[in-house]
Amino acid sequence: MRKLNRPPAPDCLAKMDYRATKWKYFEQPCKEAVRNALRTMSAHPEGYLCNYCEGPLEGISNYYSIEHLYPRSRYKNKTFEWENLYLSCRNQAHCDQFKDDSKGQEYDPADLIRPDTEDPDKFFNFFTTGLVAPRKDLNAEDKRRACVTIEVLNLNADDLITQRALLGEMLTSITEMEMSSSDTDVLEAVIAAGPEKLAQQPFGAVARQFFQNSRIEQTKPGEKSNV
Repeated sequence: MRKLNRPPAPDCLAKMDYRATKWKYFEQPCKEAVRNALRTMSAHPEGYLCNYCEGPLEGISNYYSIEHLYPRSRYKNKTFEWENLYLSCRNQAHCDQFKDDSKGQEYDPADLIRPDTEDPDKFFNFFTTGLVAPRKDLNAEDKRRACVTIEVLNLNADDLITQRALLGEMLTSITEMEMSSSDTDVLEAVIAAGPEKLAQQPFGAVARQFFQNSRIEQTKPGEKSNV
C-alpha cells in the first residue's frame, strides 16, 4: 500500500443520485470518466497498481474493479461518493474481493487506512520477508486500525507475501553484493537511486522502506538522517 494523490472528481459524478440510479446501470461516458480519474490516481511507470496491495493491474477493465471502501450493499448513500471509490485487483484471496466476501471479517470501514488521505508508511512495516505488520511505534488506536486493515484486506495473503519476498531477496542480494565491495560510493548510489526507480513499481513499499532503513543505518553517529 502506498500514498495516493486523489485527483478532482469528474464533474458528471455530482449529478448521480443513488436513489435514482443503481451502480449496475451506471454507464458510459461518466463511468469511464470515473475509471480514468482512478487510473490517474493508481498510475505507475508501466501501468496501474491496486490501491490496496500495490499489485499490478492489467490495462483491461475486467482485471480490476472500481471498489467502494464503504460497500454499496451496506452504504447505498455512498455509491457515487468520489472519496469512496478506489481501484482494486480482483484477486479472490485479498483486497476488494476478500473484503466484501464472506471470507472477510466483520469490520467498520471507518477503521481502514485510506491510502489517499493517510500515509500507509506511517502505519505499516513492509519486510523483505514479504510480511506486513503494524509499525511498533504506533499508539494503541492506530495499531488497532492497522491490524484491522491487514486482516480485512488480507494483506498477508500467500501470493502477496511471495511477491514481496521476491523483491526483498533482490534488494538484499544487491546490498550484500555492494557491501562486500570496497567502493562504498556504489552502495550509496544504489541507496540514493533505489526509491526513485523501485518505490513506484509493484509492491514498492518493500523497496521504499528498505532503502529508507538503509539510509538510517548509513547515518554516522552524531549525524542527522534526512529521513
